[in-house]
Amino acid sequence: MNELSIIVICHSRVDVLPNFIDSLSKYLMGNPGDIEIIIVTNENHNSLTSVSNFVKECYPWLKFRMLQKNGTSNPIGAMIRFGLAFSTSKYVVLISPYGEDDISIINNMLTLMRKGSQLVQVSRYSNQQDSGTVKVVFRFYQAVYQKLAWLFLGLTSSDFTYGFKMFDRVFVQSVGLTQNTYAISPEVTIKTLLARGKIDYLPSAVMPSLIGGNFKLYKDGPGYLWLLVRGLLHRIGLINWF
Repeated sequence: MNELSIIVICHSRVDVLPNFIDSLSKYLMGNPGDIEIIIVTNENHNSLTSVSNFVKECYPWLKFRMLQKNGTSNPIGAMIRFGLAFSTSKYVVLISPYGEDDISIINNMLTLMRKGSQLVQVSRYSNQQDSGTVKVVFRFYQAVYQKLAWLFLGLTSSDFTYGFKMFDRVFVQSVGLTQNTYAISPEVTIKTLLARGKIDYLPSAVMPSLIGGNFKLYKDGPGYLWLLVRGLLHRIGLINWF
């Protein structure tokens, strides 16, 4: 069993992967460990072959797996669940290949996991300097969601929705992930809190994205609200959510 699976969801441009793998490999060389990389994409076979050949040629020592999720418009949550099904590691970290996430803090996340956390949630709102790197509209969405989570569930979190997180694979799979959209990110956080799992928060700024944001409130927002409703029904004993 590997200690850590790095699951990378490439839902858009595959051409960014060589540079991303270069950066990630430099980090791994400086922080050796029992780590595998799982990249999930919905691109065609030729793109998969090209990236796989690049890794084999440049980084033959890297534990690397490239997975194709059939379909041309797979939502990100479905791709995460697909990648997670192939991991056998103790811990899993979700990371974007498009530059938003600071890979230099992975080792700090892993240290917290080794100390007994079920979830290490990277937080963009732990300090004012980091929150300033988030677009105003997303800061507003986060503030509203925090209030609703407290109102519905009595839960607090400095960042419910950031997808950059590391978790205990067995623990998270035991509570189950059901969301196929971006709502999978708060699902991990909310279920960990409801299950009284140990959560640590690690502050970090958000880097500029190579592709811009894909979150659409009209499309993804209902899934976020549905989590709160399901959580409330679970909390008062009307359903068994996990």
